[in-house]
Amino acid sequence: MKKRNLLLKSIMFGIGTCIVGLRECVIKDEKEQLKRANDERAKYYRYYELLNNWILLKQKNIKISEFLADKKCFNVAIYGMNDVGIRLCEELDNSAINIKYLIDRNPIVTSKYEIKTPDNCFEGIDLMIVTPVHYFDEIAEMMAPKCNCLIVGLDDIFFEMIRTECG
Repeated sequence: MKKRNLLLKSIMFGIGTCIVGLRECVIKDEKEQLKRANDERAKYYRYYELLNNWILLKQKNIKISEFLADKKCFNVAIYGMNDVGIRLCEELDNSAINIKYLIDRNPIVTSKYEIKTPDNCFEGIDLMIVTPVHYFDEIAEMMAPKCNCLIVGLDDIFFEMIRTECG
């Protein structure tokens, strides 16, 4: 009888341990899912702010190409060939700004610009513009040793343009 009680206690303890462990796994998974959801929300909000500021500047006829030229940034690299990066290329096209490189981890084929992956070195540029602004810190840290220029997020350029041009 004592052996049976001991066996039952052992089984109950094992089940209880499994339940506690499973609960901890579920809580950990829920916390990770919440963190990912919050991160996605923050990313999309930053893109909303960026695009809203871009529209504001367009409405006031303030051009990024003129702003960059005033800052003596004539040779640029654009990091990130998502939709925002493509729109920026189109915005700078046929201006005084020379897009020397497009940089992306998954480069697309284009005949107009030289596209490089981030593991290359980048010479002869005055400024690297990062379009995936939510990941700016990681990208800037990765790219800083590979270029000898200022690295700035597109959102920061727009903030500075609004500050200086719109008062």
